[in-house]
Amino acid sequence: MDLEDIQAYVQAVEKEAKSWQDWGSVKALSHAEAQKVLRDQVLSKRILRTRSCFRDKSKGLAKLSAKCRVVALGHKDPDIYRLNRECATTNRTSEHVHFVVLTAGSNGEFGTSKKRWHGWSVDASTAFLQGDLSDAERSLPLYILPPNDGVTALTQCWKAPLYLVCTNIYGLRTKTVVTDSGAAPDSQLISIIIVYVDDFLGAYRSDYDVTEVHKAFKWGALQNFEVGKTVTFKGKQITLRQRANHRYYLHVSQVEFIGGMASGKIPRGSKLDEPLTPAQRAEFRSVTGCLQWVAGQSRPELSAVNSLSNHGGATTLSDLEALYEAVDFAAATKENGFVIPDIPVTKASIVITFSDASWANAENCRSQCGVLVLLCGPSVLEKPSPAMLLDWRSSRTQRVCRSTLAAEASAADEGCDRGAYVNMFLSELLFNEPAHKVTPRLSQLAVTDAKSLYDCVISDNPNLTDKRSLVNVRAIQEVVPGSNFHWVPTFLMWADGLTKASKELQQSLHEWLQCPKVTLRAQTS
Repeated sequence: MDLEDIQAYVQAVEKEAKSWQDWGSVKALSHAEAQKVLRDQVLSKRILRTRSCFRDKSKGLAKLSAKCRVVALGHKDPDIYRLNRECATTNRTSEHVHFVVLTAGSNGEFGTSKKRWHGWSVDASTAFLQGDLSDAERSLPLYILPPNDGVTALTQCWKAPLYLVCTNIYGLRTKTVVTDSGAAPDSQLISIIIVYVDDFLGAYRSDYDVTEVHKAFKWGALQNFEVGKTVTFKGKQITLRQRANHRYYLHVSQVEFIGGMASGKIPRGSKLDEPLTPAQRAEFRSVTGCLQWVAGQSRPELSAVNSLSNHGGATTLSDLEALYEAVDFAAATKENGFVIPDIPVTKASIVITFSDASWANAENCRSQCGVLVLLCGPSVLEKPSPAMLLDWRSSRTQRVCRSTLAAEASAADEGCDRGAYVNMFLSELLFNEPAHKVTPRLSQLAVTDAKSLYDCVISDNPNLTDKRSLVNVRAIQEVVPGSNFHWVPTFLMWADGLTKASKELQQSLHEWLQCPKVTLRAQTS
């Protein structure tokens, strides 16, 4: 490194040391105090080594942005097996529920209140230092040695021989917890926050004073949702947009991540049915990992090809080529993702699950199942209506299904299960009661394109020789009564694109995600 870069990292070390000092994370011990600890047979075993971790936040794509983190080697923590290491983090469904609340709230259509909602995003500055050590979990003090590296040695920081740990620090298996009590006196939700490591995504009703939340931590750069302004959270670019009729909707994509994905080409003259070489297998795993992240966050249409291309040891160059084509498709459409349309979210909203299966088209004769969980307004019962995407899944069945009916029943059972979870999640927010008490309060529908499954589910006494499939059917009936189970033709079954590695279905599902609509009834001209 040149002198300018070294100086940048020196400044990063000094900034990190100041953060520790500001939060009172450690207390420097004198040489006499340090010697006393080192000579103690018990306390000397409670000393952790640390190291300074450096990185360039710009990833070499722009001017150096040096960052330093001093991290304790927490795997050597003497209390590691006594600590509560549980630390909940947001899942995809939580994010989508947040998207739904923000979108409907921006139009003043969440719950019974007509008040508008506002969104914000921010990261907690040095979040892991903003917490206390639990006396209940640690009966004895903990110490750390200062980091020992060439860059740190160029500073006047970390000069004490030993430090007493006073608060939570990087590397320990403890956690900092934030909670948000978002209920108004009228028992309506007024604020919602989801947390991913040290990134916060929040939304609040206009009559709520959000400053009490903003005072809870020391924050980095606060971003408020504004029309046309992109906010990045968990690698996704989220943009609040406005239609010509002044109604708001949300657009979610992964432009930055997809832009950094690298595609490839199969060597000319290669036989596509040849198994992968060790180098090609490593490339296959890399591409699969990237596509899995994208498909699981913002691009459901890429799920099927990513799942069905993996045949274990029998994976061929043809499968790798299919993944390269999926990467090329993602790159060509990186500005797109999915849209959360402007739909009111009230106690009259309807949860709808689309489920489909392709029988025996996966490895070892297993079937590929696809599920979409959507939220619609009550008008969906009468006419084509816009839908909010809440969850999806493309995966292989856990067992070998004996027939198409068995595969479809397995997929529908999975769909009803996921739909019930979303239903209870939203019911808890709308009715202000814990999910285990509220039960699914919203109306729930299930949709299939398999007429044989439809006939079984609407029957009071389905006659099936495959008793395992009968269990699936009875499980579906427990969640969705026959009157709420719908059949649609295949061209209206949007989960079909999650069950087959088809470019046509991939394109069709991609286009649908830009303007998702559900049709349950045939339209007469």
